[in-house]
Amino acid sequence: MHPFHMLGVAGVFGDSLFSAMHGSLVTSSLIRETTENESANEGYKFSQEEETYNIVAAHGYFGRLIF
Repeated sequence: MHPFHMLGVAGVFGDSLFSAMHGSLVTSSLIRETTENESANEGYKFSQEEETYNIVAAHGYFGRLIF
């Protein structure tokens, strides 16, 4: 098999893993609670002042996920 093909396949699988990890990281570190009738994406309004996520919680979650 060609080395570039193997590299491409590894890249696709790596990118899908990164995408899944990023999604779980963002979802787990949201501050604003939403009800079951509204989307979790409703917590952010463009150019808002206050944060909608907790970076300390995100760092801890990512550390547990990787190590």
